[in-house]
Amino acid sequence: MPVWAALLAWPVLGEVPTPRRLGGLACGLLALLVVVGGKGFDLGLAKLPGVALALSGSVLFALGTVMTKRWPLPLPAPAAVVWQVGLGSLPLAAATLLLERPDFAALSPRGWAFLAFMACFPLCLCYLAWFAALRRLPASLATLGTLLAPVIGVIGSAMLLGEGLGVKEGAALALTLGGVLLAVRG
Repeated sequence: MPVWAALLAWPVLGEVPTPRRLGGLACGLLALLVVVGGKGFDLGLAKLPGVALALSGSVLFALGTVMTKRWPLPLPAPAAVVWQVGLGSLPLAAATLLLERPDFAALSPRGWAFLAFMACFPLCLCYLAWFAALRRLPASLATLGTLLAPVIGVIGSAMLLGEGLGVKEGAALALTLGGVLLAVRG
């Protein structure tokens, strides 16, 4: 997503990518290649819809970021977050009901409480932070911060779930963090 945002921010917002930001993006892409590259790239016809959806999602998220930066919503940030998260959840809920067979009864009251908590607090807090960053930083730089999400996920899964953190993962994390630091300093 940061690559698409940088490419879209150039013509739409006039944000010419600096050499350091381009280097940061390159580090992020190289980190992805380190993690995925060892397993090879098997892109068969069966995987094409998933790849197309993931690519579309990243391009649309980048486009939404650039458009939000260009034409901010005339709402206070908390109201904008509630509307966007609420409205954005409707198509996902509809798709879930059409494509899956959820067993709502299998979720305990505690599970429902955790689901509601996760939807209301951390998600909304993250979006408030996202919009604050987008207000204060160039779009191409704000999006580079999204590269930190997998870093936190990998470190958290190693610490909390005991998942392996080998040389390959360490190199990818170092490249990602290095790329973000390089871009922020530029």
